[in-house]
Amino acid sequence: MTAVRGVKQYQPNEADLQLQALEHHVEWLRELNHHVDLARQQYRQAIIQRDHLLYRDYYSVAKNLWAVKKYVRALFGWGSAEYNLVRKVEIVKPQLG
Repeated sequence: MTAVRGVKQYQPNEADLQLQALEHHVEWLRELNHHVDLARQQYRQAIIQRDHLLYRDYYSVAKNLWAVKKYVRALFGWGSAEYNLVRKVEIVKPQLG
């Protein structure tokens, strides 16, 4: 916009290309960019909360699954049909930073 403002001969016929319309468009793009930044922050916060819920907390899904598998194995035995069903359930834990 600074380059366009500096050229006094800039007099476009199209309304969309006039200085005021361009400035309005730039402001609109800045507002959209701000919304994207806010959404990115919320997304990152949601990922952190998800990781805690699934993997890191004391009562996480991963730890509960491990405890259930251990309990079913102790209750029904290593080669039981019940344990073989539970044994196949997996939670893939990604590399957490």
